Amino acid sequence: MQVFNDISKLKPGLSGIMRVKNDGSLIAAAVCSCVESLDELIIVYNDCTDNSEEVILSLQERFPDKIRAFAYPYKVLSTGLTLIFTLFMETLKV
Repeated sequence: MQVFNDISKLKPGLSGIMRVKNDGSLIAAAVCSCVESLDELIIVYNDCTDNSEEVILSLQERFPDKIRAFAYPYKVLSTGLTLIFTLFMETLKV
């Protein structure tokens, strides 16, 4: 993990961050709607089982000076939402 202790090393500009999980069908439109307004876009994708990673890497090639992408390999639970969704889905199984 990088820690930035020296604020003088930060470059000026506007940064955006996008958290992604299984949004392959929406990522390109979302990125294209904002990337030109940003100096950089950081995309963090987690535990994707669709084509999200491929789309993100393609966008990174398309906008190499703007997009930085990082895989986050750890399981993440939203505050209560993931658990509620999982329990709901389990009730649908017969």
